[in-house]
Amino acid sequence: MPKKNLKKNKIGIFILSYRRLKNLKKVIKNVKDNISKDDILFIFADGINYKKNLAEQKETLKVITYLKKINNNKIKVLFQKKNIGLKKNWEIAYDFMFKKFDKVICLQDDDIIKKNFIAYMIYYLNKFENNKKVMNITGFATKVNVKKNYLYDSYFTKRSISYSQASWKRVWKLYKKIDKNPYAVIKNKNNRNLLNAAGTDLLPLMILEHFKFIDSIQVWWSWNIIKNKGFCLNPLTSLIKNTGFTDNKATHYYKKIFNQNTKTFNNKIKISKILYDEYLDNQFKSNYSASKISFYTFNYAPLFIIKILYQLKKMLLN
Repeated sequence: MPKKNLKKNKIGIFILSYRRLKNLKKVIKNVKDNISKDDILFIFADGINYKKNLAEQKETLKVITYLKKINNNKIKVLFQKKNIGLKKNWEIAYDFMFKKFDKVICLQDDDIIKKNFIAYMIYYLNKFENNKKVMNITGFATKVNVKKNYLYDSYFTKRSISYSQASWKRVWKLYKKIDKNPYAVIKNKNNRNLLNAAGTDLLPLMILEHFKFIDSIQVWWSWNIIKNKGFCLNPLTSLIKNTGFTDNKATHYYKKIFNQNTKTFNNKIKISKILYDEYLDNQFKSNYSASKISFYTFNYAPLFIIKILYQLKKMLLN
């Protein structure tokens, strides 16, 4: 079977990298195995963080050294001159890619794609290119209970996830316009309700962003979609294997592995327009919900109390 050609579909693809060389090699190999010889793979490599321990600095240096060896006309590596963090590296990558392409696929260095990932992305990036309400596609399938009479291979949600994603230049333009002041978002009751309605993990993330405890592009990417009443397309069956859930080398990692749907569904057809299924979206959101304690704390406690509690928690965990 011939490899899928991204260039002919005017689609770009890139990987974000930092310190995980073993994972990165797997991601690169899987992408190169599934795209055509005409396609260029872009990699955006963050620099060494000299504030981190020596082991982390060495890991980052190994990644940079390896990428310098494979940097050529088919794997183009853009090296950051200093450590700028995941959020800034991601934003620089999107800005660069959307100057070259109207449709872009983004992978992190723990998103190992499966053989049908590229075909899925090409089909739906083309299908919904001119539908302004569709703002994001992911290849990661959250575990949901699918009713037997559900016809399609995908479903729509009202917020995004970051484990492989694709989007369009029109969405990036909207992202660049939004006010990225976290306090301006969280002080507004309607905004807080919108965040909670899309997943009760989002308001806590926005508050942590306000205190600079995290530096996340994804909370803003989701907020852009929520604010503009957009939709995100998700496959029923996962088209990637994410290896970074419990990897403490990840910029953001989790002790709990999110449920990933690897079950194969037969005789499902392509979805051709926005058909929002609230039941499936609620199933999706249930995997991205804050605990009851976190929900009540972040929704009702004064901000200064939240800050103190979070700092205490971090101290205890360390």
